[in-house]
Amino acid sequence: PHRPLTLRAQGTRDTCPAAPAPVAPPPAAGSGPALVVLWAGAAPPARGPAPAQGGDPESGLPAAIQPFAFPVAVPADGEVRYGAARTAVGGLHVVDVDTAPEAHVVAATDGRLAAASVAERRTGIAFWIVRSDGDRVGYGPLVSYAPGIRHGAPVATGTPLGRSVGTLAVAWTRGGTSIDPHPLLWATRPPDPATP
Repeated sequence: PHRPLTLRAQGTRDTCPAAPAPVAPPPAAGSGPALVVLWAGAAPPARGPAPAQGGDPESGLPAAIQPFAFPVAVPADGEVRYGAARTAVGGLHVVDVDTAPEAHVVAATDGRLAAASVAERRTGIAFWIVRSDGDRVGYGPLVSYAPGIRHGAPVATGTPLGRSVGTLAVAWTRGGTSIDPHPLLWATRPPDPATP
């Protein structure tokens, strides 16, 4: 305000805000039957031997579960997107899998369903599939559940569990240690690229 009223005396500043970055459209739902994708045994691309890098807590080798299915089934032309794991409260490594709303969610492995704790629910995990060897694969949230899906129910790999809200949180523990599930997810079904 103390400067003379000439343009030359005024400070320069942008008058127009920067254009926002383009936002990718949500993943395509696709059409046709939803396909369950089973892990074919390719070594997961772990970033290192630590569980936070996708390594087995005992051997340091890339961690895997046999049998394993990608937790979301979409049609052949449907899209699934996900990135690196986020570390939630309590050290749980969680991968958020983005799909079209109402995508089919299936059991990633054989086991029994167990409700998540209150703390786990705050991280996005609603329930676990607990395997006979103690591994647990966590999911959440779902917009609806398939018939018979409840605490204690047995499930087999590929069993329909319900429908996605559009983002499915996936976690994995072995012997109480959280393992980054991203490498095993990627070895089973790599994410589709986001298109602007």
